[in-house]
Amino acid sequence: HQGPVWCICTLEGFFCCSGGADKKLLLWDLNAPKGAKAICTLSGHSGGVSSLSSSQSNGQVISGSEDKTIRIWDPHKGVCISVLDGHSSIIYCLNCWQ
Repeated sequence: HQGPVWCICTLEGFFCCSGGADKKLLLWDLNAPKGAKAICTLSGHSGGVSSLSSSQSNGQVISGSEDKTIRIWDPHKGVCISVLDGHSSIIYCLNCWQ
C-alpha cells in the first residue's frame, strides 16, 4: 500500500485482503515461500478503503469506502462484480452473514 492500511479480512485458506488510504485492496498469500506476498491488486474505489469483510461461502470480498460505496469483488478473477451506492457517508463497518 501507498499509505496507511485501514482494514484487513481473512479469506479461506492462507489468504487475506487489506484495504487502505490508497483506495486499493491487496490480496495476500500468507503461505508464500519467503513470507506473505501481495498477489493481486483490486482497484475501483475513488476514496480510501475503510472496511472489509469476506464471505466464506462464496469467496467474495466486500469493501466499504470513503467514496460512500460498497463493492463486491471476485478475488479469484481480480474483478469488481457489483457496486452498491446510495449511502450518504463513509462505510465504516461491514459483516457478511454466512
